[in-house]
Amino acid sequence: MDKSIYPVTIAETDDHEAMAVVRRAAKRFEQLNGVAPRIFTGADIKHIEHKSASFVRAWIWDLVPQDVEMVLYYDWDMLPAQALDRPLTYQDVGQFAAVHGSGAAHMGNVFPFIKKTGVYFNAGLFVAHRSTRPVFERLKAFCALDGRIGNQLEQIPFNLLMQSECRVEQLPASWNYMVLRADKTTADARMIHFTGCMPRRWRVIDGMMDLLERAEGQRAAETAGQEQSSSG
Repeated sequence: MDKSIYPVTIAETDDHEAMAVVRRAAKRFEQLNGVAPRIFTGADIKHIEHKSASFVRAWIWDLVPQDVEMVLYYDWDMLPAQALDRPLTYQDVGQFAAVHGSGAAHMGNVFPFIKKTGVYFNAGLFVAHRSTRPVFERLKAFCALDGRIGNQLEQIPFNLLMQSECRVEQLPASWNYMVLRADKTTADARMIHFTGCMPRRWRVIDGMMDLLERAEGQRAAETAGQEQSSSG
């Protein structure tokens, strides 16, 4: 990954077990992609009224250093399974890029702007340039209107505001592969997203990291053995 990209995740949980998994996943992200993510915790967002990560995303430009030009945000309940498989620069992704979801057709029946663009992205992972900050400021204003709004409903204004200001480039679907069950995964997934409806999902993520690292260790040992045999 280009070193100019600033990876970020926001862990609003106070659970020590969950935070240990978030840190372990961030370390794995760094090993895979060569860049260490910045983890923002409850202490960093204590001044923000809406503690849910669904809303805290709107404050992302207030959290990162002033010299950061591009951020890669990912939800804390995502598992880095494999390295992200394409370069990330402003030339590649423009102002904003995310995985275009499969719900555009359904959402388009309810929201005309989605029907017009044919795009509905999930904000669990995105790449944004600092030039999008005005959009995030408008999203903050929306969040302040009604703290009772459900987390999922934040996706709609985010789509509306972002799509009204810039083109939303498409990232590979494997970068935000959403699962509802622990037994559903894919060999192609780069970032596996265990959605909020899965209880204690950090334990699933922790267990899957054990499995991935065990399999990677076995493959490395097999490769080393084959190289030793061929050299002998």
